[in-house]
Amino acid sequence: MLPLTNPLTRSRLGRRLGWPGLVGLGLWALCLALFFTLVQPVRLSLEDMRIRADSLQGRVHRANQALQSKDQSPEAQLAEFYRIFPSEQAATDVIGRIETIAQRHGLNLDQGEYKVAPDKQGKLTRLRMMLPLRGSYAQIRAFLAELGRELPIVAPEQLQFERQQVGDALLDAKLQLVLFLGQAS
Repeated sequence: MLPLTNPLTRSRLGRRLGWPGLVGLGLWALCLALFFTLVQPVRLSLEDMRIRADSLQGRVHRANQALQSKDQSPEAQLAEFYRIFPSEQAATDVIGRIETIAQRHGLNLDQGEYKVAPDKQGKLTRLRMMLPLRGSYAQIRAFLAELGRELPIVAPEQLQFERQQVGDALLDAKLQLVLFLGQAS
């Protein structure tokens, strides 16, 4: 194949293809560029999220089976239950997943207040998060629905809405979440 840097070669190619062929070739190149810059990274991100969700669902399923098993002692069932929860060191990963879910719904989590409290009776640590959100009611509702599906270890504790003016489409919300983490043994 001849290089297309030669003007004579380009003009012959242009005459052979005609303007519809050149437009088609340009559109094909544009589609290829869009695929590798937009579609491929999103596809890889989606696959990564599916793997994480499958991992979490597998952990919950195994713990559920162990809890329903009559062969185990209550102590072993309780230990299996506590294995569902990620370790305290994984808190930043879970917070990152919360932020990713929020961004998917057009919400930004630029700041937040965090408070850690160990459970007095059990072996869990509560990470209480106060997150300010700004978006439509539908965005916030969709965010909470997906959050409950993807991260069952995160519990919404309080949600407060405020509208600056009656006609505003966007709401200011204060969301308080509790993330349950397994304590380091």
